[in-house]
Amino acid sequence: MSVALTQAAKDQLDKMLSDDRYMRIALNKTGCCNFTLDFYVDRKKSKDELIDVDGYGFLITELEKPILDSVVKIDYGRKGMFKDFRAVMR
Repeated sequence: MSVALTQAAKDQLDKMLSDDRYMRIALNKTGCCNFTLDFYVDRKKSKDELIDVDGYGFLITELEKPILDSVVKIDYGRKGMFKDFRAVMR
């Protein structure tokens, strides 16, 4: 797994994260056959694995591991009317 963060993502993470809070990458089912990768701040739970991405802590579970092999970078920017994190896939 080789994931990089854009500078915009790093700048936003600096504003959001603290000592006991990390960015969670969550794979969620949408509809009957689609999935999304969601990003939100969370605390570590017993089932979580804490991974390092460019010096920032990200939480994942076994479910997200295979998907992360396809992620090239994580960016932060405008998506419609809102700003949000997004994964750029191979």
